[in-house]
Amino acid sequence: MKKAYFESVALRVTRFCLFVIIFMSFSEVCFAKIDKKFRFNVGQTYDDNITYESINKINDNITNVTAGGDLTYEGRIQSLSLGADVTHQFYVKNHNFDNTSERARGNYLLELSKNERITLADSFYHSFEPRSFEDEFGRLDGRYSFYNNAINFDYLRDISKQLNLDVRYSNNMYTYSTDSISDSYLNSGGLGLNYAINSSSIVYMNYDYSQRKFKNGPKSSKNTIAPALRQYFTRQLYADLRPGIDFIKGYDGTKYTRANIFLSLTNEIDEATTNTFTFTKLYDTNSYTKEILDSWRCSLNFSRQLTRRLGTAITAFYGNGKYESTKTTDKMVGAAAGLTYDLTKNLKATLNYTYSDTSSNVPTREYIRTAVTCGLRMEF
Repeated sequence: MKKAYFESVALRVTRFCLFVIIFMSFSEVCFAKIDKKFRFNVGQTYDDNITYESINKINDNITNVTAGGDLTYEGRIQSLSLGADVTHQFYVKNHNFDNTSERARGNYLLELSKNERITLADSFYHSFEPRSFEDEFGRLDGRYSFYNNAINFDYLRDISKQLNLDVRYSNNMYTYSTDSISDSYLNSGGLGLNYAINSSSIVYMNYDYSQRKFKNGPKSSKNTIAPALRQYFTRQLYADLRPGIDFIKGYDGTKYTRANIFLSLTNEIDEATTNTFTFTKLYDTNSYTKEILDSWRCSLNFSRQLTRRLGTAITAFYGNGKYESTKTTDKMVGAAAGLTYDLTKNLKATLNYTYSDTSSNVPTREYIRTAVTCGLRMEF
């Protein structure tokens, strides 16, 4: 029942977004200020572990077909962007794994006055695979689909030229097709003050409250106090440092006081070249288990336009986490590399490689997975 319901919701959301895109495409006169972008991808993937298992691994060749588009409206005091993508996977040997995933997103910005603005964003995603190494870290083993819907609201006010106020709220829903993982909901809200000391230094003071609740199950809450600093060394090179303190109430009522640390270094050389390193130390909940996860992780993201037509992107990830109650300890190493070559103005050839290795003191959680994908992407 749960799976059928959310598949129906996913289909309705995707159909609605695609309807909006098609409708506005044929309304050029009425919607002259709307920018439109359409894309079509086709690719072939070899995956040596489609079930994310440590033993009895299953490999397959998969054909991926994706169609989607974006709409962007820019007005005098407001803007709106909508996007949707639908992907179908055809498995050569395991036809019962054929599936359709959907993604829909929207973002609305309204300027209430010269110094006030609000943003409202919604993102819906349904897939059978993790979207990133961050999603894969701490994941329950096995193959299953998941649904995630995230709503974010922000109110921003410029109190002065140097001081800004940020009031925020978000709601996240997580649903899985397997009965071994319960549905969960994460609600959070917070306040932030941002003060620009000068053109190269910005300080922040943040307070956030969050609560994660599992359906027909326990809940955990967290209060976070976190000052932060952004320091520009040059126009393109800057660092973000956010040390904080979390006051956590676990699912069993146990209270914890823990430090959290976020550090990032970003080098935005140009629009086509960005390097980012991040480190996070966190004591937090996740959507897979009713436990507190004590973890740290670091990642490196690099993208560069090598020539006028050839671009590359490289990602590396390492995570180490221990669950508070069961003492389950996971370590994950991930790496991905991709090349993009412009065949024509609207047509690109792509080649991607992904590797992930999860080790654990619980053998059934361990697996190694490698996937190679080549394809064509058309945008117009």
